[in-house]
Parts: sequence; structure tokens; C-alpha cells
Amino acid sequence: MMSRLLTLASLVVAFSLSCWGMAQQGALLQAEEALQRGDFHEAVEKADLALRFKTPTSIVEGQAVFIKAEALQGLGRYEEASLLYRYLVAVHGRSPYAFQALVRIDELSARGVDTERKMPPAAELLDRLSETQAERTLVVDRPWLRDPVEIFYPFQAEFEGLEGSVLIELRSDAEGELSSYTILNATDSVFEDAAIGALSQFRFVPEEMAKSNPPNTRTIELDFQLIE
Repeated sequence: MMSRLLTLASLVVAFSLSCWGMAQQGALLQAEEALQRGDFHEAVEKADLALRFKTPTSIVEGQAVFIKAEALQGLGRYEEASLLYRYLVAVHGRSPYAFQALVRIDELSARGVDTERKMPPAAELLDRLSETQAERTLVVDRPWLRDPVEIFYPFQAEFEGLEGSVLIELRSDAEGELSSYTILNATDSVFEDAAIGALSQFRFVPEEMAKSNPPNTRTIELDFQLIE
């Protein structure tokens, strides 16, 4: 009787693992599809899901991390993308994803992203980047903005215990779209990267922007402060 129960329990475990494996592969496929159609938020969500279903194999982890890094890059979150690309090179150096990650690192470096800062421990990196970032988000809301803008607190800055600010001049066109910008001051490049990565979110109220002096120009200071 005991042996039958053990056999049944083994079958249940095997079936559960098989289901988790299929769910993991399904999440990976959905992440890849979302990435291809430019739905970067969903790609990040599905890649995280694939990493959480069960302990991933090296191949699965490499694919999921690369998809997430590409999606973060698509969202303008270059600093986080850089960390994940560097993770791939450090942990999955012999995989095809590591070679692609090196190409992306060069691309980000050409954009001015600091790709050589000290990295957090590899194990901590994936866990922290998979956490909800609601409490690590700077929300910018002004009467001259159509909608609030969310800027993620740079993970590298949090890891190093850094706080800082970015002073930026924004200029809009007649339709309320961002036409140009100037970084007037930034206490650290990691905060400058975060600000620039969020610029695509800025949409303006033309009537409010017209009231500024000079017209259609606003200066804003973004303060990044760690939450205890």
C-alpha cells in the first residue's frame, strides 16, 4: 500500500513539473511575441513569469533574461537593460545570448550609458529586477502635462545607495509633443539616463505650455530620493 502511495505521489509530482514546464515555455513564447510586436511592458511581464514558474534551465534563463533586457531597452530603461546584458555575459558566457548581449552593450555604451559600473551580485540582480517597482517610481505630475509620467528609480543607484536630481528643459511643438530637450544639470549619469529614458512619455497641454516664458518651454527638476 505504501509503495502504491509513493508511486502515485511521484506521478503527481512528475505531472506537476511537466505542467510547469509547459507553462514556462508558454510564457517564453508570449514574451517573444510581445517583444516582436513592440508591446514591451507585456514582454517584461511574461519574461518574469517564465523565470518564476520553476527553476529555469540555463537555456531558458538565458532566453528569458535576453527578452526582458531587450524589452527594457525598448522602454528606454537603458540602465536596467545594461545590467541584464552584463548578467548574461557574466553568467551565460557560452550561450548565443551572451554574444548578442555584447552587441547590445556596445550599442548602449555608444548612447552614453555607463556599462562599466560595479554590478550587484548576480543572484541578487535577477531577484531585485523581478520585484514590483511601484515603490521605486518617481511620479511627475504638472498642470502642463497631459498625464502623469512615471520614471523608475535606477536600480544601479539604489544598489549604490545614491540619491540625486536632474534639471531638464523641455520644449514642445504646437500639438503638445516633445520637440527637444536640454539636460541642464545631473548629479550622476545614472539619473540622467533614467530621465532621458522616460522622455517618450512626456505629452503636454498646448494651452498651458503657451503661457510659459519663453513659450512652449518648461524647466523641471526631477528629484530621486530613496524610500526607507
